[in-house]
Formats: sequence, structure tokens, C-alpha cells
Amino acid sequence: MSSEQEAPSYITWSPHNVNSLIRIPTVSHSSSYRIELRSPDPTANPYLTIALVLAAGLEGISEKMTLPPAFDIPVHTLTRTEFKRKKIEPLPRDLYIALEEMKKDSLVRSILGEHIFSKYVEAKEQEWDSYKNSVSQWEVENYLAKY
Repeated sequence: MSSEQEAPSYITWSPHNVNSLIRIPTVSHSSSYRIELRSPDPTANPYLTIALVLAAGLEGISEKMTLPPAFDIPVHTLTRTEFKRKKIEPLPRDLYIALEEMKKDSLVRSILGEHIFSKYVEAKEQEWDSYKNSVSQWEVENYLAKY
């Protein structure tokens, strides 16, 4: 990851770090806060996203979960060993991995309900199948002449 990238790649939070999945910027002379969830992209269904974020927050409150320490170090400066030592997990790197994680999540299943959950997974698995069976321009440019 280059220092110019600001999209999150790891599950971290911070008041300052633009690479974090969640930012909670502080304003020194104010008692108000905001929370920035920086992972949904424009293709995310906003209704499902908001429902799941609210449910996750409520679960965290009811289960009295605690946050890990804030992470203000730029992630692009860390080695794989440092990620493991600090117990920092990556976000799923592709749709397949994200779907596999989603299928294991009982909160997502219970909030969406079985019908929406199964239809969503089915649609995204078809999307993944279409994607994995396509040849990208990068592959054509980098492999066609070599092989």
C-alpha cells in the first residue's frame, strides 16, 4: 500500500489516521463527535449497510465490548510481522473472501433475515463467478505476449 492511498485495508480505528477503517475525529473545543465508517463503497446498499452498522453498534453496547487501542501509525509502514504482532487483521481482499466471512456471521444473518441473506449471497456468488471467469486487460497486457 502506498502512502498516497487513503482507503482502508485493515481493521483498525483512529481519531486521526486516514487509513483506518473507522475514524472518530475529535474536536478539541466541542463535546460532539462523529464516526466515519470508511469501508462501504458506492455499490453498497445503503439500507442494508446502515441496518448492519446500527445492529453491530448495539451488539457492542449490549455485550459491553471494548475497543482495541487506537491505531495512528500509517499502515503502509508496517511489515507482515508487525501486523501479526499487533494483531491487526486485513479486510477481505476480494468478494469471495468477503462472502465467506459474511456467511459465518450470525449477526448479519439475523439482521437481514434468512430470505434477504440467502438471496444476497446467491447474487454475489453469481457476481463472483462472472468476475473470476473473465480476463482483465492487465492479464492480456502482461501475459498474452509472454505465454
